[in-house]
Amino acid sequence: MLILQGHTDAVRCLSYSPDGRWLASGSEDATVRLWDLAAGGQLVNELPHPDSAEALLFTADGENLLTGTSEGTLFRWDLKRREHESAVEGHAGGVRCMAREGQTLVTLGWDRTVKMWDTTSLAAPFFVQQDLAFSSLAFAPDGKIIAVGHEDGTIRLYKRGTARLDAILEGKLPVSALAWSADGRLLAAGHADGSILLREGAKSQATLRGHDWIVYALAFTPDGRTLLSGSADGTVRLWDVAGLRERRCFRWHTRWVTCVAIAPDGMTAAAGSADHTIVVWDMDED
Repeated sequence: MLILQGHTDAVRCLSYSPDGRWLASGSEDATVRLWDLAAGGQLVNELPHPDSAEALLFTADGENLLTGTSEGTLFRWDLKRREHESAVEGHAGGVRCMAREGQTLVTLGWDRTVKMWDTTSLAAPFFVQQDLAFSSLAFAPDGKIIAVGHEDGTIRLYKRGTARLDAILEGKLPVSALAWSADGRLLAAGHADGSILLREGAKSQATLRGHDWIVYALAFTPDGRTLLSGSADGTVRLWDVAGLRERRCFRWHTRWVTCVAIAPDGMTAAAGSADHTIVVWDMDED
């Protein structure tokens, strides 16, 4: 297990590089840090932001990093030159979260809009959807559907690149996190009361209970057998998807767990917290 320290404020977001070697972290301390996991978690890069880094993702080739800030600006960083290639105003009031599929970036803002961008240029968005109070989003594995969670409890499914609403999945509690399984069969939704609802298509399959506060982050392992969750209760939990049970609970953090990420090969995972630290561990360690 590695404990990555250096941020001086809450860690807000995490992303593994496509090859799994690098872990990027964004923080309310207005920095993005790049950690070399192959070198034991060595800090190799720090990118300054004008304000809090709220969301980030590597591009498909791993050579660039896309970040969104609390003031609403989107950046595309050249990691070799350690400088941003472009910066655009994305969302009034701040970027809330983002998702990527191939060369398409989807961002959700506090301005109640969802926007789609070309990751190579961050030119003007080619799709904008304005609706209710959005709270979370996730790209389906096939890249054709965007799931958007709402504070009214519903999940709305949109066709990629169009304004077409494909379906509305009903719910009662605000949706604070979303994640698809790699095969696209299951959609997991985290809620404000700590529960996690597993959906298969339009049907609810099961509810996982263990957290007692807001679920901020969810991620499936590549094989779909395990779901990872992070919560405001300070815990990280691993769930056996087939058995619909909690497999393990980690209490490493002293404050909210705000973000989680799983390596592309499923071998390691990471969790970031409001206690300023990041924990990286082997998924098979006891």
